[in-house]
Amino acid sequence: MNNIGGGKSSRRRTKINYNSLYGSGLRNNRFLERHPENKRISAVALNPNVFSGVGEASGPQATLAPAISLPPPPISNELQKYYVIEETTTIDLGAQSYEEILNEAEDGEILAIEAVTSSPLITIEIVIYGMGNSANIINDYSINKMVELGRGLTPGDVETLPGGRSKDTTGMSRRYYPYIARYKDDDLVDYLGQTRRNFVFVYEPAIPMPYSSIIVNVKNTSTEGGKTVDSVNIHRRVYDNPYLDNLVGRPIESSVLFQNVQQKKVEPSIPVPPGTSPYVANYLQRQKELAAAAEAPEVIPSEDEY
Repeated sequence: MNNIGGGKSSRRRTKINYNSLYGSGLRNNRFLERHPENKRISAVALNPNVFSGVGEASGPQATLAPAISLPPPPISNELQKYYVIEETTTIDLGAQSYEEILNEAEDGEILAIEAVTSSPLITIEIVIYGMGNSANIINDYSINKMVELGRGLTPGDVETLPGGRSKDTTGMSRRYYPYIARYKDDDLVDYLGQTRRNFVFVYEPAIPMPYSSIIVNVKNTSTEGGKTVDSVNIHRRVYDNPYLDNLVGRPIESSVLFQNVQQKKVEPSIPVPPGTSPYVANYLQRQKELAAAAEAPEVIPSEDEY
């Protein structure tokens, strides 16, 4: 893969163990670990000038590898981009449990996420990280809570009609927030002959949302069991090969994020005459740092790292 700036691949970064920090009150369902056939990953290279492995595979991404040995990519000023689709089929959720759909450390952008479930008590949780360890929670509300907030639908839109039939109206899309696209809360036959309750969660940001780590969970925080998530589709743009070996970073201990930040070593300041303006002092200090950086030996990354 192209390596801009001499740094290591973004997908070699350490994953953040978000669920152990914030989801410790729920049981890990581990349904996809027991049924890897219910998850499918496919990717397409978006830059036709760079030859790379393109295809489809099942199972955890950590087990994926290119089918053939890839030649070195040609020199390009543009990072290779991949359109990645993560799809899951039926997932059963017990009471007070969650299922981790996606947890990756990679440079990418969210394009769209859609989830279909049989219960409005289900939560589709989306969390992204930027440069630090601060979580940007896109959504951690249940479908009913989202309706309460008017995200796509309101309580008046979803109230039951006389006779017990659900209104089943179309939700209004939001530019930057996830929304509920459908809320069928009855067991009656609809126009398509379906009797099942159907709730659809959609997140399609007007501007693709960038991230350096992404976590997607489905949660049942209620005390009612027997909930089903029919499908979760995650479309994203990734700036590294999703079929490289050792994709997933080593999970870290939860306590690491709670350790106090070590005090940064303060370098001795350049001497300045008394009464010197702080702007001049900062400028002189910066010049000293630039001179030291110029004298430092250049570090060339080994080809074995890629």
